[in-house]
Amino acid sequence: MTKTCTTCGETKPLEEFVRTKRNRDGRTARCKACNRAAVQAHRQRPGYVADENAKGRGRYRRYRADAERGPRVKWAKAISDAKRAAERYGVQHVPYTLADLEAVFGPVSQWTCTWCGTSEGLSLDHVRPLSAGGPDAVWNVVPACHRPSHGTGCNQQKASRPLSEWLSSEDRAALREQRYRAFACGAA
Repeated sequence: MTKTCTTCGETKPLEEFVRTKRNRDGRTARCKACNRAAVQAHRQRPGYVADENAKGRGRYRRYRADAERGPRVKWAKAISDAKRAAERYGVQHVPYTLADLEAVFGPVSQWTCTWCGTSEGLSLDHVRPLSAGGPDAVWNVVPACHRPSHGTGCNQQKASRPLSEWLSSEDRAALREQRYRAFACGAA
């Protein structure tokens, strides 16, 4: 089979055209030779390299801005993820912000896992799981380690189990029970 190139007007075999899913016949409108020439012409135009570098600098600036805001962006996203999860489970969502969490747990930079005390890999944990009907509210959320360097995080170990069941399981140490008592009494 043959096809006519829209740029040079020559009729060539289909193998001389680049494959594409956009066209019915599965081939581009320009032949490979004309396509190569068009790409070269595009790269030769004034300002081509500057345009590409500017795009990269813009992406880098956005990345740096997020990195400078750091934990605040991460926790704001965690709050919105928790809200979506509450909607998915059909449980109550009482709106709260990062400032509300900081009022309870102190500044983000000083947060530690409520259950084991590590400050690595923290995430939000619902004390009464959403899957068990617990609300997504500031009084039901605590920082808990997700993937610390010492193994499986407390949030993953607890999973969707009730807190009392998780604390009474064999993998809980005295330190974690002591921290729970402090938290339950309002000292944490």
